[in-house]
Amino acid sequence: MMYVMILFFERGKSMMNVPFQSRSTYCCHFKIIIACLIFFCILNGSSILYAQKDEIAFEHISLEQGLSDSVVTCILQDRRGFLWVGTENGLNTYDGYTFIRYRHDPEDPHSLSSNKVITMYEDHLGVLWIGTEDGLQTYDQEMEQFIHYPYDPDDPNSLNNNEIQVIYGDQSGVLWIGTEEGLHSYDRVNNRFIRYHSNGNSEEVEDEDDEDDEDEQEIEEAHDSQYVVGESIHAIYQDRSGVLWFGTDAGLNTYDGQTFTLY
Repeated sequence: MMYVMILFFERGKSMMNVPFQSRSTYCCHFKIIIACLIFFCILNGSSILYAQKDEIAFEHISLEQGLSDSVVTCILQDRRGFLWVGTENGLNTYDGYTFIRYRHDPEDPHSLSSNKVITMYEDHLGVLWIGTEDGLQTYDQEMEQFIHYPYDPDDPNSLNNNEIQVIYGDQSGVLWIGTEEGLHSYDRVNNRFIRYHSNGNSEEVEDEDDEDDEDEQEIEEAHDSQYVVGESIHAIYQDRSGVLWFGTDAGLNTYDGQTFTLY
């Protein structure tokens, strides 16, 4: 730009020796160039302003601000606008200013079941479900206490394991819970869990080769069946057509409401 200005200055000095008609033509060209130069400066300045607007600034929230632990495992914003932050050492709520911590207290049966929070989900009724490495619970906001749904080996209507991996609500409002050892749906009317048994593993096997053969046979039989293949459920999602997808330790399953299909 400086070079252009110097060039215009040098040419301006030599204009005095140019005939009047040529000088008029030169002035016309000069005005056009100046107009283009001004337009270029405005355009360049605008792009700089837009580039500045696009800059992203991260704000770091740590233990100093009240967070219970620096290892964050899951985050959820409820319908009231509060942010719930699960960590490996407790559960937190954040209103944008301060944190409230929730931790396991062995002397309080209504406290968090475990300090290691794995997953959270707010259902269509506004109920907050929290899954930890040692149990499933909901949080009663009026009573400010946790309601537990523990595994009971003597109760087939309970969860079959306390290590909760994923919680998901489908389009019809059914709640699905994936644990380290199986898939469940929650029957709200009868307050019970329905278990969908895995068909991908054999429990009592003496020989390792026989175990592999039996696993392959069972997985082939379960390709279209009433069994979900895989014990540990890691992910749940429902697509637009209503089909549920389950990610397990043995593959990807779909469920159309009647049949599981392994991919």
